[in-house]
Amino acid sequence: MTVFVAFAASMVAGTWIMRALRAGGGVEGYAYRALAGLAACSLFLLVASPFVGLDGSLDVLLVAAVAGVGYEVFVASRGSRERELNPPSTGLSRSRFDTFCAVIVCMGFVLTFAQALAPVTDAESLRHHLAPAVQDGQANRVLAHADSGGGPLAPALHPFFALALAHDEEFSAGLLSWIYGLTACALVFGLGRRYGGPACGWLAAAMLASAPAFLTQTGGPRAELAFAAYVLASLSCLLTWRNQRTARWLVLSAAFAGVGCAVSPLGYVLLAVITAAVLLTPHTRRTRAAVIYAGAALCAACPWLLYGYLASGGGGIVAHFHDQLMLLALEEAAESPFHPVRAFVMFPWDVIMRPHLYGGWAHSPGPLLLLFGVPGLIAGPKEGRLLGAFCVAGGAALFFVAPSAQHFLPLFLPMIVVAAWAFESWKPLRGLMITVAAGAMLAGLAYQTIEARRALPAVLGQTPRTDYLAEHIPRYAVYEWLNQNIPEGRAALTFDPSAYYLEFDARTPDAELEALYGSAFARQLRWLEDNGIRYLVWPETFLAENRSMRAERWYAMVRRWPQEEPFRLVKEFVIPRPGRETPEHVRIYEIHYNSGGNA
Repeated sequence: MTVFVAFAASMVAGTWIMRALRAGGGVEGYAYRALAGLAACSLFLLVASPFVGLDGSLDVLLVAAVAGVGYEVFVASRGSRERELNPPSTGLSRSRFDTFCAVIVCMGFVLTFAQALAPVTDAESLRHHLAPAVQDGQANRVLAHADSGGGPLAPALHPFFALALAHDEEFSAGLLSWIYGLTACALVFGLGRRYGGPACGWLAAAMLASAPAFLTQTGGPRAELAFAAYVLASLSCLLTWRNQRTARWLVLSAAFAGVGCAVSPLGYVLLAVITAAVLLTPHTRRTRAAVIYAGAALCAACPWLLYGYLASGGGGIVAHFHDQLMLLALEEAAESPFHPVRAFVMFPWDVIMRPHLYGGWAHSPGPLLLLFGVPGLIAGPKEGRLLGAFCVAGGAALFFVAPSAQHFLPLFLPMIVVAAWAFESWKPLRGLMITVAAGAMLAGLAYQTIEARRALPAVLGQTPRTDYLAEHIPRYAVYEWLNQNIPEGRAALTFDPSAYYLEFDARTPDAELEALYGSAFARQLRWLEDNGIRYLVWPETFLAENRSMRAERWYAMVRRWPQEEPFRLVKEFVIPRPGRETPEHVRIYEIHYNSGGNA
């Protein structure tokens, strides 16, 4: 399986990188190795695939993984051991509560593993990750893609999705997010243990593994948890630098922040916040440290920044960055009825107690973040107040750009660690805290069990794949009809995010359509004919309710096409939507190039 080959090669590469920096050790050290190695392998795929193809790149990774593991086992293991970042634990657990938390973590990963193996039905994953990766697999190399509306993919993760789809391994794409979830859990465990002891480490890991958002982000191809893992790794290294004043930790923190920028454009916002934190550090050379930090981070992000620049058509770095943030702001606008300032003040409460305002319960970090977060800030170590200040500053910046719970994961993870530190700090209330924590984590695990149980029949083969997709994808009946009725060799223009499941050539060339805006209809029709497009799939209701697509100029242009003579309606679907009064309309048009326009 491609994901395990890539992960093995990443661990080898990450081990060598950490050894060169003389950094790492302990649980956090393994997380650093994984994140650094995954970034290195992503860069390798991005650069090598145009020359040797995705198949050749996988062969190289396989050879590197086998050779690297052999070297580590038979050569490096005989050398000196790396210095541990933390004192080693004397055992797996030190109390019954630690054991309980360890069981919660294991069960969380088992449930999310089952969910990750199920067919992908999440519209965001299909649209942003799998659909572009299919084109890369067909071309046998990593291509430069612009997402709908000129916005971003996740450039640092996209090569892995392309590698998985090139070998027809959809489940490998889902398991990649599961691996990033494992890394994030290791980071919160290590950071919680470093300043609060083993009990805080286990509690932090269990809080994350039982959160509803954890299943959402690890149960399919997603980028948000990978982004959060890189940001938390950057903060962890930055705390080490504050204590040791060793330059390599500052550079390593900057490198992780830079790769985080390559996963999500919101990384640049948080990079500015962390750079400001370095600048405010009580240090005689803090200005120099801030310049080094920002420079190292931008250098680390540069390869993927160039990829995004090429994907946007070369319209300029600043314009590309602006487009990415505007896309996120349009797609994830808050539904809060309050004034923006009041909504900002109420956000910590609303995102947990009223999560429907910010993406739904599936993206909630869980109630323990609210219950234990404030006590952790007050009575925890000083590092908790530093992380709290980062979360407040980062939250203020992100709220007015992309006010969605899933985009706040990089802030939720540090606060989970802070909340876990309250466990050691408020010892008189430990019994009550254990009871509340156990109840909340069991409730989160019950939610994950219910969600995973829905996917289990498809994973075990008890439910046919088509039946499972028809139940979970709103417009799957349209895809089935198209797959059965579109003649072989014909292409269709579609704007459906789930077009990944179409078995013919389905295109969404948004950038090219944008260039056609304002031209004569004859030229637009000629472009369709030159590209071999014979059908237009128009999900009318979906597009009418999608703010980001309605904001694009091509939307108004394409919306007028069905009124022209060459477009003939061949099928209309009216699909009921559970819980909604109005049904969904999808129209399919055939284009007759011998009538009208450019006959």
